[in-house]
Amino acid sequence: MVPLFGLLLVSFFSASKSVEVITRSQSMRDGETVLSARKTYEMGFFSPGSSKMRYLGIWFKKAQPEVVVWVANRENPLENSTGVLRMDEQGRLLLLDKEAGKVVWSTQGFLNTGVRVFAELLDSGNLEVRDGEKGLPAGLLWQSIDEPSHVMLPGMKMSANRRTGARRHLTSWKSPDDPSPGNYTVEMDFSTLPRVLLKHDQAIKFSTGHFNGYRFVGVPFMQPDSVLQCVVRITEDQADYIIQMKIPTISIMTLSYNGVGQRLLYDEGTTVWETFTYLPADECDRFANCGAFSICNMSNFPVCGCLEGYAPRNGDEWDQQNFSGGCVRRTRPDCSGGDGFLLMPLLKLPHLINSTVDIDISLSECRNKCTSDCSCTAYASANVTDGMGGCITWFGDLLDMRILEMNVQDLYIRVPASSLGKHPPSYQEQ
Repeated sequence: MVPLFGLLLVSFFSASKSVEVITRSQSMRDGETVLSARKTYEMGFFSPGSSKMRYLGIWFKKAQPEVVVWVANRENPLENSTGVLRMDEQGRLLLLDKEAGKVVWSTQGFLNTGVRVFAELLDSGNLEVRDGEKGLPAGLLWQSIDEPSHVMLPGMKMSANRRTGARRHLTSWKSPDDPSPGNYTVEMDFSTLPRVLLKHDQAIKFSTGHFNGYRFVGVPFMQPDSVLQCVVRITEDQADYIIQMKIPTISIMTLSYNGVGQRLLYDEGTTVWETFTYLPADECDRFANCGAFSICNMSNFPVCGCLEGYAPRNGDEWDQQNFSGGCVRRTRPDCSGGDGFLLMPLLKLPHLINSTVDIDISLSECRNKCTSDCSCTAYASANVTDGMGGCITWFGDLLDMRILEMNVQDLYIRVPASSLGKHPPSYQEQ
């Protein structure tokens, strides 16, 4: 069992009663809760850690600790226990501070709603506002999974739209006592091929690598036979990342206040959370840990090593285990036939900075494209689902590479021809 990192402990007042739904005539006060049908999730008011502030949230009811999965008023806490959640005539959910006489959080309003508008907490952990006079999907007016907090539930969508710039992402808590947005995010990036990034402020701390049609190239546990089905849906402008369960169990992805992403599985036998995986998991998961033109390998010491034909940029720093300067090529590129391409299998492909993507050409055409451009440092196929189609070419530094024993994709790196003779013919392309 992998240890749990930064799970958020919260205190709840003993609920005086539970209500089934929120309607225009049925509100929920601090001290009351809403339960999902099978009592899997519960919504109510809570105080995180040692804080006395009150927040409206949803938490998983069955396991210990009770993990909060969504918070409504992250940035506007209640300073007392007079909070009330009610619905107005437009079908909006309103969180009221009765003592101060103000609204601290609300959903959007809707025109022409019927008389049977209600809010219900589902066993998926999703809070839905629905118009009971309309069928789905037209009757779905609002849902909490469209406004993620720090937890990704099954069926929840993480997305990025490169035309509008809109993103749906996770944001950490500021501290165990403060659910307001912290400094860490987990978000989709769709500037080139889709990938998921863990960031501290704007600095990348971990990257899944791009999606190659089969999985993210830097996430070895993302296999089709896994209990988790990771779905990436791509249109011209938008990429969506959705996690679905292939077996009837509960799993969530959390982003802790200290920047650790965890995939938790609920064990019904022990009623506790177990960690399926966490990221960053090791030294090689740290983004660009070894600098440019270097590969990270947790089986080696030191973990960083230069590519064939390359040497440390600063030998003294390298000897002191400071690998941030990376490596440089020993000789200048020779584009008159003195260079070749070395096949690197079992590798997390480089970060897509300084790269171009062409989905419509073959791998052999990709090789010709890279060969003809002396500034091209590496190439690979962009999609592996139908053979090896599409083309990625890199120009300049190659960053964030590591050995992954379960990888299914190859990278071809430009090296001096003298370096090719050190490897079997199957690894060489003159």
